Amino acid sequence: MTKQKKLIILLSLSGILLCFGCNRNVPLSGTVTFPDGSPLECGIVIFEKDGKQAKGTIGKEGFYVVGSLKDNDGIPKGEYRVCIRGAVIVGKKTPDGKIVRASGMFSDVEQLIAKKYEQFETSGLTIIADGKNKIFNIQVERP
Repeated sequence: MTKQKKLIILLSLSGILLCFGCNRNVPLSGTVTFPDGSPLECGIVIFEKDGKQAKGTIGKEGFYVVGSLKDNDGIPKGEYRVCIRGAVIVGKKTPDGKIVRASGMFSDVEQLIAKKYEQFETSGLTIIADGKNKIFNIQVERP
């Protein structure tokens, strides 16, 4: 094998290894709860830095995991503003807690959290993602 071929192979392998090191995301997850400890079980937690966003879908027990390029892949290091959106029920609740489909667009929407959490500017939520704080639990108020 010539020196030129060895150099090409070495450079190719170096490039592949560098790409594996490119994803410097840090894991981040948490729960969204109310002051009484009950979980918010729907919505999206959005993290914003320099116009770029990452998100985590809130599910059972209020748990979410953040993803930036794909679900659950973490978040690049840095300081983020945080908001929560989509925390609404569209439809009416029956006395036994079941949701009946809404009769018209936005006619039967129940806001689950205070509206201030919907915007970065008013939520009051920030975090520094540095890899040390892998859990970001959020407590929200009801409307």
